[in-house]
Amino acid sequence: MTEVVRRQSQSGIDVVNDGEFGKSTSWSLYALKRLSGFELRPFQPGADTFARGADRRRFPEFYAELESRSADRTWSKVTVEDAVCVGPIQYTGGQELQRDIDNLKAGLQGVQVEEAFLPVAAPSSAIPDRKNEFYRNDEELVIALAEALRTEYRTIASSGILLQVDDARAAVTYDRMVPPASFDDYYRWLGRHVEVLNHALEGIPEERIRYHVCWGSWPGPHTSDVPLKKIVDLILIPQRYQANHRVRRHSIQNDRSVKCVVVHRTPFDFMASLCVATLIGVIVSRIIVNYSTSLRR
Repeated sequence: MTEVVRRQSQSGIDVVNDGEFGKSTSWSLYALKRLSGFELRPFQPGADTFARGADRRRFPEFYAELESRSADRTWSKVTVEDAVCVGPIQYTGGQELQRDIDNLKAGLQGVQVEEAFLPVAAPSSAIPDRKNEFYRNDEELVIALAEALRTEYRTIASSGILLQVDDARAAVTYDRMVPPASFDDYYRWLGRHVEVLNHALEGIPEERIRYHVCWGSWPGPHTSDVPLKKIVDLILIPQRYQANHRVRRHSIQNDRSVKCVVVHRTPFDFMASLCVATLIGVIVSRIIVNYSTSLRR
C-alpha cells in the first residue's frame, strides 16, 4: 500500500486512494465477502446476467472476440455465478474494512497529499444482478442492503478518510434495461436508488462523501449509454460527485461547484487522434516542401 500511495503522490495526484488492493474480487462483488445472506450458484444455461445489454446485442461479434478464451481475454468475465440472497443481510466485514483503513493510513505516512479516500460500492452497484429468495420483494432487499452498507460508509467517514461511493450501475443499468423497458422506467429506478443511497448516507457529513458515477470501464463500443444530460439532475443530489461518461468522455470533479473538467480518452479515441495528427503532419510537411520548392524556382 505504501508503494501504491507513493506512486500516486509522485505522479502529482493530491487526493489519493488505496487502488482497491484490499478487495479480494471486483469493485462491487467484494461485498459478498463483507455481507451475510448470499450464496453463489452456477449460472443456468443462457442465464448469464453479465452477458446482457443493448451494446452486446448490437455488437455480438465484438464481445465474442473480447471474451474468447483462445484470445486469453477471460479477464472481462468478472464472474460465472449467480449471487442469490437466501437470508438476512448484515454487515460482517468489519475486520477486512479496518485492515483497508489501516493500510491506507500507513501508506500516507511520509507523503505530501491533500486527502485520501476509500472507494466502496453503492447499494445499487453492490453485488449487481443479485437474485432474491428471502425478502418479500426487491425493494425490501435493497433497503436491507443499504442499511447493512451504512456500517461500511460510517466506518470510513469516521476514520478521517474520505468516503467514495462508487455507483457504475447507476448509469450502466440503462444499457441493461432499455429496451425492452422505457427511459421513464429506468429514470424511476435510478431515482429510487438515489433515495436509498441517501438513506444509507444519513448522518455522514456531506464534506466527507464523494459520489462516483461511471458508464463502465470495459473496452466496448458504448453506443447505447444513457446521455449524462438525462440523469445529471439525479447524480447531483449527492453534493460531492465524480462522473465519468464514456460516450461524451469527460469527467467532472465537484465539491459543491465544478472545479475542473478532465477529458478521458479511450484507446479508440487515442488511435483516432493519432491518425488525425499524422494526417495533419503530412499535409503541413507537403505545404512546406511545396513552398520551399517554389522559392528555389
